Amino acid sequence: MIFVKQNNLASAQLRADQIAQKLNAPVYLNDLPEKIDGETIVFVKGADPDLVIRASTSGCKIIYDPIDTFAYPDRQKGQHCYYFVDRVIP
Repeated sequence: MIFVKQNNLASAQLRADQIAQKLNAPVYLNDLPEKIDGETIVFVKGADPDLVIRASTSGCKIIYDPIDTFAYPDRQKGQHCYYFVDRVIP
């Protein structure tokens, strides 16, 4: 399992860093490691569409944790990558 957080704000740290630490999983800031084939990727707070597409084409299971993203309409622009998401954490 790999966590990818959009920023270093407190909410992203709570939902990425702390959970990943308990699961002994790595956390990346808007990036992915070179080898991701078949991994489970958890995008926290937002996601770079290029990273989501790369994960999807690498056979990864994609989980999206929007936290408060849907509360802000301006943050939803350009998020066409949601099509590739397997699960959303409500």
